[in-house]
Amino acid sequence: MTTDVRRTVPIGARATCRVQLRGGVDFASVADRLDYWRSLGITHLYLSPIFTAATGSTHGYDVVDPNEIDPVLGGEDGFRDLCTRMRAAGLGLLLDIVPNHLGIGAGNAAWQGLLREGAAADQARWFDVDWQAIAGGTPGKLLLPILDRPWREALAEGLITIDREAGVARVFDHILPLAADSAEGPLMDVLERQHWRLAHWRVGNRLLNWRRFFDITTLAGLRQHDPAVFDATHRKLLELFDIDVLQGLRIDHVDGMADPGAYLRRLDNAWRERRADEPWIVVEKILAPNEALPDSWPVAGTTGYETMSRITAVFVDKAGLVPMQSLWRACGGQSGAFEHTLATAKREILSNQLRAELERLTMRLVAAPILDADPADVREALIRLIVATDRYRAYGDEQPLAFEAAWSRADFKDLPAGLPPSLLAAMPAGGWARTAFEQLSAPAMAKAMEDTAFYRYTPALVLNEVGSEPGRPPLDVKALHQAFGDRALTRPGALVATATHDTKRGEDARARLALITHAHADWPNEFAAWMHLATRHRFAAEPDECTLVFLMQSLLGAWPQPGENDVELDDFRARVDGFVVKALREAKRRTSWLEPDVEYERLVIDFMHALLGDDQFRTRVTQYLLSHARGCREISLAQLTLKLTLPGVADIYDGTERFDFSMVDPDNRRPIDAQGLRSERDARSGEHHRRRAKQTLIRRLLQARRAMPSLFAHGAYQPVSGLRENLPVFAFTRHIEGAAMAVAVVDRYQDPAARRALLTGAVIDPPPEDCGAGWRPVHEPEARPAASIDLAEWLADAPVAVFVAGEEAAH
Repeated sequence: MTTDVRRTVPIGARATCRVQLRGGVDFASVADRLDYWRSLGITHLYLSPIFTAATGSTHGYDVVDPNEIDPVLGGEDGFRDLCTRMRAAGLGLLLDIVPNHLGIGAGNAAWQGLLREGAAADQARWFDVDWQAIAGGTPGKLLLPILDRPWREALAEGLITIDREAGVARVFDHILPLAADSAEGPLMDVLERQHWRLAHWRVGNRLLNWRRFFDITTLAGLRQHDPAVFDATHRKLLELFDIDVLQGLRIDHVDGMADPGAYLRRLDNAWRERRADEPWIVVEKILAPNEALPDSWPVAGTTGYETMSRITAVFVDKAGLVPMQSLWRACGGQSGAFEHTLATAKREILSNQLRAELERLTMRLVAAPILDADPADVREALIRLIVATDRYRAYGDEQPLAFEAAWSRADFKDLPAGLPPSLLAAMPAGGWARTAFEQLSAPAMAKAMEDTAFYRYTPALVLNEVGSEPGRPPLDVKALHQAFGDRALTRPGALVATATHDTKRGEDARARLALITHAHADWPNEFAAWMHLATRHRFAAEPDECTLVFLMQSLLGAWPQPGENDVELDDFRARVDGFVVKALREAKRRTSWLEPDVEYERLVIDFMHALLGDDQFRTRVTQYLLSHARGCREISLAQLTLKLTLPGVADIYDGTERFDFSMVDPDNRRPIDAQGLRSERDARSGEHHRRRAKQTLIRRLLQARRAMPSLFAHGAYQPVSGLRENLPVFAFTRHIEGAAMAVAVVDRYQDPAARRALLTGAVIDPPPEDCGAGWRPVHEPEARPAASIDLAEWLADAPVAVFVAGEEAAH
């Protein structure tokens, strides 16, 4: 029996710093920075996966041995040393784990056993393999789509060989174990006797007979709903529970598992059996706007995508979205709604990248006694049902209404009349068919939304972010206050993020793009001017204007900070090249990962190079950014303030203490300038001092959180009442017995004089009676307390104002 932990906040958890290991960052280098994080006010490091990953892994999510701490990072000894030094520094650890899948490299002993012994292997129960599926025409074998050419060509060229002494087959750089007593005889006979079958990599998306992570055939799904698999794959993690080096867990891709709720309850119980403290577990989960986590999940909440979307909404001018839509459509953007773009993308993903998963489910349903239907009709019905699903996944018995709603929206009218009721009966909640459907629905939404539609529907990129839906208008102020207040009651231990390793752009790039919605009258003219400059260059062909609307917004968001020379043009050009290729392939219009058109990609890259090499273009972009520099800076500091004061545990992505204009991964996973951050922290004047505005704000607000832990952890949330509508401010208070806080941030840029005039008379009332008579400004600690807060005084020349009151503030 588990305890409801939704309302708990881990002791001492005020702010995490997400640290990306690998790429030169190991346990020793993390240990060398502990003093910096402690001085900033960070309470917990939030480490990317630490268990042994595939050779050369750049991210750690392709774990091959979940029971070994990766020697590349420093191994067991290095990790123990880091934990000892963290404890001495007063820092806790939130660890990212990957229970949904394993990399299938040579280091994965369980996968090697499966290849060697097939369905009879002890490890066969680890993986979701459909042994009855027709894998390349051979049921009962594991399909391995690892060839880059037809297998006969690979055979003729000597790329497939047998090492009889070692008992393995060598296929390119793969080493595949042979079944016992199968190594003798002609090569073809040896291959026929194996429990696996080789195939061209393209076959994987059509005939693969085992569950993978999304469409990645180097990552095999795990059956964590089997207690024996849980025990086998969590042995080292449970040891870490025993020695008390972890304070929390982040669960990667919770949607991928057959029964996420059961997995989380098992993990919660394992923690409680070994620890005296309450479990702090957050899940990587993207919630739809009308979705909440199942109440039965014993978790503190999510990693914060839904809150990031709401913070962004504070700074988006909804009226400004209309002319941006008009510009995009005038340049050839799709005339339909975003929902149409998403539906089209889902159908394409299911018909291509996830075709194997769709086919397996279709054929298993067709074989069910209760369903007597043509496979083509069943396949089409499943596609329509997934298209109609408005979230990543509806969780069986835990969210039956969500599945029923999708069913009612799906259009079955031209399918056989008896199919829908028969299909529904064949997919009861909790059954294998519903589970398989849910495990297909989630990657279909992820690939269609984040990796396709976000690159096709692009009138306003500020809304194209993980956790957002560009087709829905941003929440209004009343709805935002309601959402933040609900979170204070239900998920105070969840993370609050504005940037992660998976976001589409840096948090300050998003601030720039939010500003465009306020300066929307300027944007069409600026875009036209940039395109006019492009006409000065000769191109064999040019990208279409719709693509250019996307690329120019992206370029504006990522442009190096005017006046700073830390990013050279050649380096920036190389980063843009990588972004262009990824963006074009994700859009899947003229080129894709499956069918790359390198000539088209080169055309677009050459176009971008011409612009980046054009002095007039660079000057024009720089001038545009300088004209809006104050507004961008204000939004950056305001969204940071909200992250650090709203209900939840603030999460800072390593390096974003500096203004961050990065693009999508891998650009946002570049090495951190640790020494530069230290220098900025210690600066008292000059360039470093100017650049450390975010650092200074983080440190001051985290000092306030340290002084008033109960208020920040459990304080009730209330919008400031009595303010006139349409003021350029977003304001709220938080209160717990004996302590209170008031927060006001500017939500749009205006001339200081105009803003002062608008805010004249706008006041936040005195704090509650149990908190004393005066508000003390956090950002100006030397200022005298005031009975009430005059917003015109505090916000005319500054983007944020944070005040505290009460006994806790004096400790």
